[in-house]
Amino acid sequence: MSKTEVESCHTISVFWLKQYGYLPQRESLMSGGIKWSNRWGEETSSIGFTVRIRSPDNPSDVGHVKLSYRHINRWSNESEQMDYRVPLTATPCNYGGFRYWFTCPWYRNGIYCGNRVAVLYSISKFFACRRCGNMIYMAQNTNGPLRSMISKADLERTQEAVKHRFYSGKPTRKYKSYMNKLDKYHRQWIIAERYLSSKMN
Repeated sequence: MSKTEVESCHTISVFWLKQYGYLPQRESLMSGGIKWSNRWGEETSSIGFTVRIRSPDNPSDVGHVKLSYRHINRWSNESEQMDYRVPLTATPCNYGGFRYWFTCPWYRNGIYCGNRVAVLYSISKFFACRRCGNMIYMAQNTNGPLRSMISKADLERTQEAVKHRFYSGKPTRKYKSYMNKLDKYHRQWIIAERYLSSKMN
């Protein structure tokens, strides 16, 4: 059975939650949402979430993210309201504070995963880690110019490394690196589309 490609899935990232202030270093309760769009900017789906931080320095009770969304079965077209709870864990940073992670809530072959991950992927009607979804990156499944494509995970790692976007009114080196990679990430889809079209003709 062929493996699912990461790029075809919706994702939820701790980097994104941190960037927009949903993962503070203190007890908190905040709600928000994510909208996903296709490459033409058209909204395709959305999800709501509530982030509950209890105690970042208590590994047994850090908090959780509750995902609220409607899943539509592609075969029966039946709709189901999902309220999906994902535990959080935290690890101390070298210079103080904490870094948050998802704890994968998936049961694979009846065995609880519990893997500490930064990104969750849509798998059927749930969200889980890449290992549980048996996923690969598109570049691993292709040849030619697609082999060197920037993955979502690579882009997110570069984004997470940006601590400050500007210094003395000028973009920092890491922020410029991220913006350059983001631009390449978007442009590579044009190249990919042309490449795949040539293979089908």
